[in-house]
Amino acid sequence: MAQVDSRNADLIELFISDNCSTDNTSLTVQERLKHTGIAVRYVRNSENLGYDRNVDQVVRMAQGKFVWTLSDDDRLIPGSINTVLQILERMPAAALVFANYDRTRVNDYAENGYCIDGNEYFEKSRFQGGLISSNVINKQVWEQVMNDSAFGSGWIHFAYAVAALAPVERRTSVVLGNELVAVDGESRWGHGGTFLLVGLKFARLIKSMRALGYSRTTQRLGLLAIKGGYPRNILKARSQGLKLTKLLVFEMIELFGGFISFWLVDLPALFMPGAVVGAVAKRFRKAR
Repeated sequence: MAQVDSRNADLIELFISDNCSTDNTSLTVQERLKHTGIAVRYVRNSENLGYDRNVDQVVRMAQGKFVWTLSDDDRLIPGSINTVLQILERMPAAALVFANYDRTRVNDYAENGYCIDGNEYFEKSRFQGGLISSNVINKQVWEQVMNDSAFGSGWIHFAYAVAALAPVERRTSVVLGNELVAVDGESRWGHGGTFLLVGLKFARLIKSMRALGYSRTTQRLGLLAIKGGYPRNILKARSQGLKLTKLLVFEMIELFGGFISFWLVDLPALFMPGAVVGAVAKRFRKAR
């Protein structure tokens, strides 16, 4: 916590939610946070609440007006906290701030990332807010718009962005293009190729945006942001053992059937014979 300016220490609370971990998280927290200089709260859940409910609990139990939701395997780049505090001081009514990270190309709005509604926010952030650590959330707005319908998606933080910034609500937001977060870990979701199914849940949320008043252009940009990883991700998932089912095929057609490239490239990759999948996936790995 050395990066926290002593003049701002009284503005910050560090709230840690241990979602019934089975490792030595409790001891690690006690050891490392003895001399932080800021308020620290540690809560250990008696049972694993699941991702969505744990995030919801963190936001609702936090005492600040804004909550920067951080994953345990990401880290803040020095100076990032003060940068965000300065933005929030200038824009105290913002519903959401996107904190750029080191695996995106969102770098055009380091100076002026002000957004008047969700269409502008998603255009500028390029739908990269799927990383939990890139979201600085307005607690009051969260409590207004979030309900049980978001639980189970695995993307509650993105569901918040979609709901809070619905164009009809006219809530403002900010996209910070300068990198504030470093992603240290690899995804722990979707073993056995099921990460592709996790991505489809993200695509479903994007598909629902039109009902909230978002433009077709915004929705299309979002679906392209997901689809941009195909067919590499299809081959990767298949090589890891993803089972091909009618439900999966029909869902992908529903979500991406409006793109010609889906029919020409992605769908054939989905049906590629297993032996061929392994060979092609291996070549992709060597090319990286």
